[in-house]
Amino acid sequence: MIRLLAMIALAGIGMLLLVEATARWWLRHRSRYAVWPPHMRQEIRLAREVFPELEPKVRFDINSDGERGAEAPRDRRGVYRVLAAGGSAVECFALDQPSSWPAALEGLLNEPASLERLGARRVHVGNIGHSGVGAAELDLILERVLPQYQRLDLILIMVAASDVYHWIEEG
Repeated sequence: MIRLLAMIALAGIGMLLLVEATARWWLRHRSRYAVWPPHMRQEIRLAREVFPELEPKVRFDINSDGERGAEAPRDRRGVYRVLAAGGSAVECFALDQPSSWPAALEGLLNEPASLERLGARRVHVGNIGHSGVGAAELDLILERVLPQYQRLDLILIMVAASDVYHWIEEG
């Protein structure tokens, strides 16, 4: 009788381990990783007396790919795809969406002369910058994010300040 109970207990533990391993595999291979929650929308109103040089209203819109910026074209033919990644200098949190440098870059690259030089019909710049991200964090982010992209033509990386910050924080 004790032997039967021990076998049932071992079978139960084995079943739990199998369920756990299957769930971990499923999440790792079927879930999408994103720096920002897809479709997140924020509107931030800055106090003019505190930030007189900044725009009073800041929109922070995340597309379905988890990037700050407009939706990438679904028809990818002729699209030159750029991904901007890094820390706060890329995130541009206190800047309105069109005022951020990744959005401005997208505008410049979508001018006819730039499109001709790139051999593209359209340029999309996705922004996955996030404050506090240094080189080590960015390595992990890119390891998880890059496999989700079918094709990227250019990756712009800006890190350094967060690495110094982390170094000082750690003493």
